[in-house]
Amino acid sequence: MARHMSSPIQVKKSLYWRTVWFVLTPGVVLLITMIIQGLTPWKTNLIEWAALALLLAYYVTSLVKVETGFHGGITVLEDPALETGPGWFFVPRFLAEIDTMPAYTSQDQFPADPEKVSKRDDNLGLLPGEFRPIRAMTAGSKPENGDDPLNTRLNLEVTAAVRWSLRDQGFFDLYIRIPGRRWDEKLTNIRKQMRDTLETELIEEIAERSPFEVNRDMPVINAQLKTELQTAVDDWGIEIEEARMQAPDFPHSVNIALASIAEARAIRQATETTALGEKTRLTLVGEGEAAARIANAEARKRELAAEGEGLREAADAMGITPEDYRAGEIAKATIGEGTLILGAEGIAQAIGLGKLITDKGTVK
Repeated sequence: MARHMSSPIQVKKSLYWRTVWFVLTPGVVLLITMIIQGLTPWKTNLIEWAALALLLAYYVTSLVKVETGFHGGITVLEDPALETGPGWFFVPRFLAEIDTMPAYTSQDQFPADPEKVSKRDDNLGLLPGEFRPIRAMTAGSKPENGDDPLNTRLNLEVTAAVRWSLRDQGFFDLYIRIPGRRWDEKLTNIRKQMRDTLETELIEEIAERSPFEVNRDMPVINAQLKTELQTAVDDWGIEIEEARMQAPDFPHSVNIALASIAEARAIRQATETTALGEKTRLTLVGEGEAAARIANAEARKRELAAEGEGLREAADAMGITPEDYRAGEIAKATIGEGTLILGAEGIAQAIGLGKLITDKGTVK
C-alpha cells in the first residue's frame, strides 16, 4: 500500500531568531549605557540597576533544558519556530514556549498489557484499569488444510505489540496534528489511533483465515499490520519499527480439547510402538520355530536315508530283499533274539512272523 503523507508543517526559524534579538536588545543596550556612564554606585542610576536586574532575571528564567532522550519544539506566539534536540535553549518568557516529547523507541501492547486484559465473562463487567480483549472470528474449515484440529471456526482473543518512535525531524507534525495540549494527552490519542487501526486490521485478516492458517500466516499478518499502522500515523511524524500479533489465545475449552488430542496421539503412538514390537517378537519367534522344524526335518530325512542305506546293505549281504530283512527285524524286536531259529529255515520263519505283525498293525 502506498504511503500518503501531508505536507510538512512549516517551521519559521527566522521568527525565533528575530524574537531572541528583540528580547536581548534592551538588556544589551542598557548594559552598554551603564558601562559608558561608568559602573560605579555613585554614578549609576538606581533605576538602571533595577532594570538590569529584572532583565537578567528574565533572561535566566528563559533558559530551558531539554533532557537527553527527548525532542523539543519552540513556538513563538503559537507559531512553530524551532525544533531542538537535547541541550539548553533560550525561550523568551511570555513570547515563546517549548514542549518536549520522548525521542527513544516506545513499545506498547494492545489492547493493553497482558495483566490488564480482562479474562472474565463480559457480563461480569470490567474492573478498574481493565480492558476488554480484541476478539476476532476466524473463517471456517477448509478442505486443503486436512484434518488438523485447528481447521475449524473459532472466536480468538488476540493481542498485538508495536514498537515506534518519533522521527528526528517532524516534531511539529506530531505536535500540531495530534489532539491534546500536553504530551500525555497526545500519547493517549496516539495509542487510541494505533489500537483502532490494529483492531480493524486484525479482525479483517483473521476473518479470512482458519485458526490453522492464522498460526501459519503470522509473518504475513504482521507485515500487513505494520503497513497499515504506518499509513495511519505517517502524518504525525511517527515511525513504526515493528508491529506483530501475539500468539492467539484459544478459549479454555479448546485448549483442553487440544491437550486431549495431544494425549490421545501420544497414547496411540505408544500403542502402535508396543504392537510393532510384539509383532516383531512373534515374527522372530515364528521364524525361529520354522527354522527349527526345517532343521529337524532335514536331520530326520538324513537319518531315514542312512537307515535305508543300511537296510539295503544288510539285505544284500544275506541275499534277501530289503522288505524281507525289515520283516525279520520286526520279528526279532517283538519276540526277542533268543527265540529265533538260526539258519535259512529260521530266517524264513522270522520273515513270515514280521510280515504277519506288520499286516496286523502291531508295529508301525
